[in-house]
Amino acid sequence: RAQYDWQAVVPQYLALAQELAARRAAGKPTSAPLPSGPMSPLEVDPFDLYRDYPTLPLRPGDLVRPGQGWTEKTLATMDKISGRDLYRRKPFDTQHLQSLLKRVAETAAAPRSVAELAADLKLDLGPVMGMVLMLAKGDLVRLPQVAPRT
Repeated sequence: RAQYDWQAVVPQYLALAQELAARRAAGKPTSAPLPSGPMSPLEVDPFDLYRDYPTLPLRPGDLVRPGQGWTEKTLATMDKISGRDLYRRKPFDTQHLQSLLKRVAETAAAPRSVAELAADLKLDLGPVMGMVLMLAKGDLVRLPQVAPRT
């Protein structure tokens, strides 16, 4: 209990978080390099690992652009890799995802907003926002790089 009870563990986590925040503020690396070069993937600081991930919520007016090329096979591969096939966790219908990707590709020259895509596809905004975020994670669509909102 003295070592593994939450009353002992939580202060250790808080101390670690403070130490890492101080290292980041001082510009010191928080992920240890291996003697052979790159960081150990098991010890990568999440602030380094997820640096390029969006940090702002998706808005209905955000424009959606095509990402890397996609095919039906690409979507199937994403479902296998993510475990959505194995665990039967498909929050979005494959046909809706394909329709969304086709519409984004068709409007690449004049990108449509998330809300416009929902209207084009005659789908509710909430699920379309979820589909866009899922597809962005796989780089099948791209979202704008925006400055933090004030």
